Amino acid sequence: MTMYQAGQRVLVKQLHHQHSIDKKQTFLGRVVIVVSSKVYKACTRYFLRLAASPKRTIFLNEQYLEALDDQPLHISDAHYFDVDSANDLNNFEPQLNVIH
Repeated sequence: MTMYQAGQRVLVKQLHHQHSIDKKQTFLGRVVIVVSSKVYKACTRYFLRLAASPKRTIFLNEQYLEALDDQPLHISDAHYFDVDSANDLNNFEPQLNVIH
């Protein structure tokens, strides 16, 4: 069980089959920033915002997320951050206003 912290950048590795096509096209394989989290019995649920477009947000369980490693970035994120690999991104964004 991995716990992510507010401000940390993570990757959306998959989405539930019941998520809408719009959410899949917007978030799947994209870098998101953890805004807040809530621990439940079975898992932790995170409120996330798209790193390249802060106005797009989503709630996801931890099973759909993974830490940034050497993954190639989605074309939109690679262009926005001007890097090719997730390794080249900073994990934390200190200016984030955390919502409780």
